[in-house]
Parts: sequence; structure tokens; C-alpha cells
Amino acid sequence: MKKQNLFFDLDGMKFDTLPVFVSYINNRYGIQTKTSDHIGNNDRLDAVIKKHAPHITLSWEEIYKDVGENFHSSIVWHKDVEPMEDMCEVISLLSNKYNLYTVTARQKVGVHVVQYLLDTHIPGCIDDIHCVWDYIEGKGFFEISKKDFIKNTQGDNIGFFDDSLNEVMKVKNTIPSYLFDPMDLYADVQGVTRIRSWQQIGHLYL
Repeated sequence: MKKQNLFFDLDGMKFDTLPVFVSYINNRYGIQTKTSDHIGNNDRLDAVIKKHAPHITLSWEEIYKDVGENFHSSIVWHKDVEPMEDMCEVISLLSNKYNLYTVTARQKVGVHVVQYLLDTHIPGCIDDIHCVWDYIEGKGFFEISKKDFIKNTQGDNIGFFDDSLNEVMKVKNTIPSYLFDPMDLYADVQGVTRIRSWQQIGHLYL
């Protein structure tokens, strides 16, 4: 019997990468954003930066290209990243029963860093990695969304987990989708199924 497929986000879902990302942004642009500036709001990265440094007029594309080249692609920036609580144990058990996919809004140029994190903390557990964004010099960013990747993955797709409300809203009509919300940021949001911990994920699928 073929294994069914589960799909998991990376940042804020498998790994607590926000502290090092905030450190990178603050170091790169000489500003003092906090983790709270980057959580639970709809502001794009360029808007967050401009709030703290109005003189910076870079577009989202310019900022995100830099993030891809100098943060997503840097193992040094990621060497101290920690997994989310109970993630390693639950993923290891899930991998015995399901095909597991990492789906991330990171750029393809940094897929080796994603692989480094997975190999370091949950080796041999993830079947494939999909990075949503790809930057092509002279042409800009190209996107294959998480939703489209999931729809085009063969087999029985039975669950998607993400800490982004926007991503869950996009995917929830495609397969059962769960909003990972350990900090209880979305307690008042209707129309989504919230998950508070990796232990809860284990109880659902193990």
C-alpha cells in the first residue's frame, strides 16, 4: 500500500528561524526591528523595513533578492537555528507512515540550506523540498505556489500545515489544511483549523 502525502512549511513550522532572520535584516539595513514586527501582520518585508528606515526605498523584489543571495543561501546564518518543540520526534514517527514534503516560500537558490537543516535535525525523513520562488537574472521572480505544487503531487494528499494564515486560506479547499499557531495569534480567526503543537499533529496522524 502506497504511503499518503503530508506537506509541511519550514520557517516557523519546522524551525524557529525568525530570530536569525530578524538579526540578518537588522544587520543588513542598520535598523532595529523586533520579532513582533514580522509576526501576525500582513505587511510585506519592504513595508516593515520602511517603517523603521523611511529613507530606504528598495522594492520588495530588491530586498527579497538580497535575502535569497545572502540569508537563504548562508549556512553560517542558519547554524544555530533550533527546531520547533517536539518537531524532530513527531516528524521521525510520521516518516514511517507517510511521504513528507517540505514546502517553503524560500528561494530555490537556498535549497541547500533547507537540506542542511533537514539533514542536521531530521535526516532521511523528508521526501522532497519545494521552494516557491525562483529568481532569474534579468527576468525577475517566478512562482510555483504551495497550492500548485500540492495539486501536482501524485498520490493521496491528506494534509498541509503552515504557520501562515494566508497560505492556509489558499490551500484549504485543495486538501485538509491546518494553521500552526503555538502563540495563539489567530484565536479569533474563523474558517481555519488551528494546531497548537507538534504533539497535536502527532495525535492527528499517528
